[in-house]
Amino acid sequence: MSDETLGLYKKAGRILASALKKARYKVHVGMPLTELCDLVEYEIKVGGAEPAFPCNVSINNIAAHDTADINDERTIPPNSIVKIDGGAHIEGYIVDSAITVSFDPSYERLLLAAQKALLNALEVIKPGTSLREIGKTVENTIRNYGYKPISNLTGHQISRYVLHAGKIIPNVYSFLEHGEVLEGEIYAIEPFATNGRGEVHDLNYARIYALLSKPKKINDEVDELATKIWNERKGLPFTPRWYLKDYNNIKRLIDEMLKKRIAMKYPVLTEINNSYVSQFEHTIYVTKDGVLSFTEID
Repeated sequence: MSDETLGLYKKAGRILASALKKARYKVHVGMPLTELCDLVEYEIKVGGAEPAFPCNVSINNIAAHDTADINDERTIPPNSIVKIDGGAHIEGYIVDSAITVSFDPSYERLLLAAQKALLNALEVIKPGTSLREIGKTVENTIRNYGYKPISNLTGHQISRYVLHAGKIIPNVYSFLEHGEVLEGEIYAIEPFATNGRGEVHDLNYARIYALLSKPKKINDEVDELATKIWNERKGLPFTPRWYLKDYNNIKRLIDEMLKKRIAMKYPVLTEINNSYVSQFEHTIYVTKDGVLSFTEID
């Protein structure tokens, strides 16, 4: 990796860490989800980057892929735990990080389980480390706190303009061989802990989407919108509320993109027993001696 590229990753990481730090300070019971998502996305932009995906705000049993919808009236509920997952990119160089905030002291240990699992994972990663061994570290840490890891959510390799690229990092030990970490690779490490069964499943709706391809021709308003999004974001995820100002029929257009198979959706994910979930995440660069974390928060 060139010094220039590494510098862009570091800058994006500082911007995202600052945005999440501000979100951690500002989030409160009764806060509208739209306000929280707008805050994180605005801080990323004003810092000099672009959102790599819509800010995820996943509450209680919701594990991932939730964000504020158009005209969303939801607010942060009392006694909740709130996962705030943000991404930033500069010229397609992506960083991804998440924190969890608790408004119920009884769930602090659940938060600590995921946070400690992340820190322990970062300690063992170096070139040649087996990916399944990282999963073993995450699983053992979370179980030692009395909780379960989410077995069907994983960390992931990152490449330019591709959020989920190539290798995965399991959050549990697997007998399957997933390969090993190599020097120079970029990964998002994201343990999830739960007081439930330890699995998630899709709900039947989505608020986040991504393009699979750019239309070859512009035949209608659907292709026009898809071309606009591709030129701005390539295949990075987006949400309808970002385009409502220019397209008041945005949801219908996205439905047409799905039918044309030029877009995909990210269904909201919930713990299978509707139990609570915590999450912490950093994006790291594998060096010859270990890792460099781009998204540490003070």
